[in-house]
Amino acid sequence: MLYSCRNLFNPLLWLLLILWGVIAFCPPTHAWSWPFQTTNAPRNSPADLQLSPPPPAPPDSDAPQVASPTYPGISLEPYNTGRPMLNLSQLTKQKQVRSPIMLSPQRDGYLFAEHSFFAETRQTVAELYWVPIQEQPSAQQQGQLAPTRYAIEAKQQKYNKKQRRWGGGSHQPSIAEQHYGSVFDPDRQRRFRKRLYRVGYGDNRLKAFHTLVPVDFSANGEAVLVHYRTGVYNTGLKSTSSFLIVRPHTGQVTRYNELQSAIRSYWDAQGIMAPLDTVAWELFPLGWVQGSNRDIIVDAWAYDTKERQYLGVWRFDSQSEQSQLLSPTEVPREQLPLAQNGWRVSPKVMLDPSTGQWRRLGAR
Repeated sequence: MLYSCRNLFNPLLWLLLILWGVIAFCPPTHAWSWPFQTTNAPRNSPADLQLSPPPPAPPDSDAPQVASPTYPGISLEPYNTGRPMLNLSQLTKQKQVRSPIMLSPQRDGYLFAEHSFFAETRQTVAELYWVPIQEQPSAQQQGQLAPTRYAIEAKQQKYNKKQRRWGGGSHQPSIAEQHYGSVFDPDRQRRFRKRLYRVGYGDNRLKAFHTLVPVDFSANGEAVLVHYRTGVYNTGLKSTSSFLIVRPHTGQVTRYNELQSAIRSYWDAQGIMAPLDTVAWELFPLGWVQGSNRDIIVDAWAYDTKERQYLGVWRFDSQSEQSQLLSPTEVPREQLPLAQNGWRVSPKVMLDPSTGQWRRLGAR
């Protein structure tokens, strides 16, 4: 007992107690660290408190704002980039040809024209369709709608990640890419599509043709400008072509003939060419005026047996049905106030009919 009390006054013992207290109750600094620490940064440093990267700087207001693709496996480009044309050279072999699908500015649906050829009468007919966008199901909905299918796809997707991690490669698209690849495939959306307009089915003439070519959406996406042509093969147009304004959400279709009358009256009054009633001539709707939901721009050509004559570029108000001659001579497209509202859709994935499996385009 005497020996134990005497040790309380040992200076070395007190020094050890003081060092233990410093180690136990004082936090470590950047000068030294605990063995389990992996960084030398001080506690509560800015690097530890920053949970997300800073927001990007606002874009330059003078730079053109082009919307980026929002669908996995889908690329979008402006649709109305040139005079809208439809290639029907393979129609007699394929029996059916579609126009490129055009996505609305609000991206709530897309529109396309489908042309069919009847070999018995050598006739061509056309139908205009609207397809609403089907959003991708959530994880819970996927399990409720088709648990087996989505379980298999999820397992395949997990296997593809392992292959890429191990240095291998896989061309199997993700579940989201497969979904939107199906959404933008008109053949796989037949039960959702809605027919807006059809032409040619009541025409009994041999070799008659009727075509519909979508041009562009209006600024608010509520109306679509469509070029309509009709005639007989090896003969030409039945009369001058016209244009339609179709409203996909309501199903309303309006055909305008007032502009033909204005063009005919103007050139007949000039007296510098044969009356337009005696020659073949045609309208070409070029698109909507930038930011407008009612004004469109159209040019026209007259055809003779030897040459063709330009009939000017015109502006037409679809609400008041008033027309205005912008120029009697041809104007470069870049100088016209034409809008580019719709989007051309280019899927990067496809369903291989031989195997029944989805794959990326260009992959072997």
